[in-house]
Amino acid sequence: MWCPSLRKVGLKPSKVVLEMEAGPGPDSERSGSQPPEGPDPEHVVASRQESESPLGSSQQPLPATESETQLLGGPRCHTNCLEAPLSRAFRRLGWEVGSHPWIFLLLPVILTAILGTGLIYLPEGKENLEEHYTPIGSPAKAERRFVQKHFIAKDHDHFSVSRQSTEASYASILVVSNSNSLLEQDVLSEISQLDEMVQALSLTNENGTQIHYQQVCSSNQGHCVPSNPLLFAWKRNSNLNLRNITFPIYTLGYQVLYLANLLGGTVLGDSVGRSQLLLEAKAMRLQYYLKTEDAGDNERSKAWLMHFLQEFGNMEKSLALKKIQLVWAMVSSFGLLLFIGVPFVTIVANSPFLVLGVGVDDMFIMISAWWKTSVTDSIRKRMSDVYSEAAVSITITTVTNVLAFYTGIMTSFRSVQYFCIYTGTTLFFCYLYNITCFGAFMALDSKRNVVCLHWLKKPETPDQKCSSLKKCCCFPYGSLPDEHQTGAHPVSLLFRDYFGPFLTNTVSKCFVVLTYVLYIVSGILGCFQVQEGLDLRNLASDDSYIAPYFNVEEENFSSYGPRVMVIITEPLDYWDKDARQKLENCLADFENSDYADKNLTEFWLRDYVQFMDSHHQDINNKNSFIHNIPSFESDFPLFMYDINITSDEIICSRAFIQTMGISSSTNKKLMLRQFRDLAEKCEIPLMVYNQAFIYFDQYAAILENTIQNKVVGVMRMAVKDFMSE
Repeated sequence: MWCPSLRKVGLKPSKVVLEMEAGPGPDSERSGSQPPEGPDPEHVVASRQESESPLGSSQQPLPATESETQLLGGPRCHTNCLEAPLSRAFRRLGWEVGSHPWIFLLLPVILTAILGTGLIYLPEGKENLEEHYTPIGSPAKAERRFVQKHFIAKDHDHFSVSRQSTEASYASILVVSNSNSLLEQDVLSEISQLDEMVQALSLTNENGTQIHYQQVCSSNQGHCVPSNPLLFAWKRNSNLNLRNITFPIYTLGYQVLYLANLLGGTVLGDSVGRSQLLLEAKAMRLQYYLKTEDAGDNERSKAWLMHFLQEFGNMEKSLALKKIQLVWAMVSSFGLLLFIGVPFVTIVANSPFLVLGVGVDDMFIMISAWWKTSVTDSIRKRMSDVYSEAAVSITITTVTNVLAFYTGIMTSFRSVQYFCIYTGTTLFFCYLYNITCFGAFMALDSKRNVVCLHWLKKPETPDQKCSSLKKCCCFPYGSLPDEHQTGAHPVSLLFRDYFGPFLTNTVSKCFVVLTYVLYIVSGILGCFQVQEGLDLRNLASDDSYIAPYFNVEEENFSSYGPRVMVIITEPLDYWDKDARQKLENCLADFENSDYADKNLTEFWLRDYVQFMDSHHQDINNKNSFIHNIPSFESDFPLFMYDINITSDEIICSRAFIQTMGISSSTNKKLMLRQFRDLAEKCEIPLMVYNQAFIYFDQYAAILENTIQNKVVGVMRMAVKDFMSE
């Protein structure tokens, strides 16, 4: 794109280019080829003969002489091969806008009215967070499909939240004791009253039917799943010794209670088996799981949740609680807070503010170019000069900006894709309206100024106050522009006469360089402090009840994370001792991870080995192994959801690993990566999955997408700078 050109001695290169590139529009007016027009107020000011201007001459510029070429050091190359034709094209466009402003004003308005009818297709439904804010092709989505295909999970019989393939729907209440611990009879009594009032909550449906909690709750063996197993055990036996409770596993008779994530702010004592003695517990979590399997249950559960939200404040007041404080939230899958109407601003809604800033910047560029034109020129001449100078700049900027946003389509997040498509397209229309509609406004405003000049140049009226008012209305600074000089904006004068000289001072230069170096250093250091992830508190309004809930949860329940499924994905000879040993070695690798609690692993095969030993059955015999599984499942009904078995082989099965220490998004990402690596290294085909992995996958994709977008942005800036030279 390098083009040779000669520069005349004593003339600026831009002047030569303008002489060689004068468009037919302005030249035709200067040469008198335009048809005569009627009286035009713009000619009142244009008193000079335009033929005196070098641009108005019909003669071609003379080529540089040999001596001039030698003085310049030979032919000089420059990069105006793109800028020159754009300048000519926009000079013609500016001429047409100045000649027919009403056409360029009305056409964008009509186009906007037509395209605006598309707003009737604006969706009214709630946003699908999983679809828009999780990576496309997330491994967790494939893992979920495998789980849904091979394992059954029900919410009306033997419900287990860790065995669900998707997040369950529930209402959650965090109870915080006003004293050091809630392991007191009077404190548990208040919590019990709260629990009973929630479970007694009912509402009347639109068709007049009653919806009770017992109709919508997830059940286990015909009864609603307890909101908290320790509270349930205390309610059944109020004389329960609260000083002998162990954490995170509490064995009560033949029943084993898993208290991890259900008690928070714990203080632990001596070890007791796989657990420790629970000395204090500051907080307790109550969770009311609801049915969502079929459409009818789902609608009734939503209605009950809405009623719960509306009535909870009144319930809290009526209880007059003295020993405890409460915070709550309602959750339906990961569509947190959306269907209950908590204010939520989608990412695309931020696009207009960005586009507005770019559009205003383009307007200022055009206005600045207008101030540089001579007030004595005709409107068409001034508009052609404005477009020749400003439109090229905003065109190059717009093209690079639009391309930069469209490269966002390569990202793996649909929300970012949609945002980039909306913003890139809107930037194009903003640019289109700037060079048409806004240009037309400038031309019409110029006509108004011409009329005002003609009006103000009439002999002064006796009423001097009226004359001052006319000046104030016609011109922003109350004084007539100089007909023989180009207008200068006060801001331009400020930078030219004051800021420019100040900036070129030696001390100022050193200060600017030092400031820039400090800025670069602080920016680099700041990049290492950026935390990945999304704080759900930022999705709700500041006065929402959600913020206190997450504050309490972060303070008291951050030790334990989700329970992760470790799935044996292919048939395995579980009755073979060597196969079991290989499997145990792989599970031991998971349990020895920094992000796992080895004492809380749940695996049906370990319990089944004990079951076979207690019944004096040969665990290494295939027939004995297969035929005794139904009896085992009848004694341990939850395990029936962990074994996919046919008449003669086990197709797949799963264990559960309890994670811990993953409250930060960085640790979530590291845990997920480590668990998947362990599964891949195992001799036995394994897969890890949890409902939250779909959202954890975004942490792994954020850094990759950020680097990709930064590289594209740098390349865009380099291309833009090259095109602007």
